[in-house]
Amino acid sequence: MSLQIPPLVVPEKIHLLSIRLLKGSLGASDAFLGNPRKPAHISFTISHNFRFHFGEKRCLLGVGFYFEGLDQEKKPLGLTASYHLDFVLEVENLEVFLSREDAEIQVLDILAATLLGLCISTARGILYERTQGTPFEGIILPVVDPMKVLRSVDAEAKLPV
Repeated sequence: MSLQIPPLVVPEKIHLLSIRLLKGSLGASDAFLGNPRKPAHISFTISHNFRFHFGEKRCLLGVGFYFEGLDQEKKPLGLTASYHLDFVLEVENLEVFLSREDAEIQVLDILAATLLGLCISTARGILYERTQGTPFEGIILPVVDPMKVLRSVDAEAKLPV
């Protein structure tokens, strides 16, 4: 029995080709509008969707972020925000991170987690800037383990901020 060592991710072989903010929205209930205040806590959810074009060695990674403002008792204030960004990445050595199971091509988790971590980190600055002048002003996405996000149920991770 031999253990197969996964290939190493070489950062210089990953190229971020484009970033597009597809959606950004803030929502406030009538109750919040009648009594606006800065959230004491914020709940935070990440969703993700990978699409690969193996021939072009490219990945389109859609990442969604959903925020909900909470009061001191961690009850909803009626304040929400959501953003969806698409990232296009090229991986020069994509083929070394592929495995075949039956008729399907699988991408190794180490590469998927690396790409997801890169995109979440990039989104951190974008969302910080986008939330300026809103009740979510100053929000900084927490540092998360991209492998946990990758493996979370329904491709969503619910994390406290």
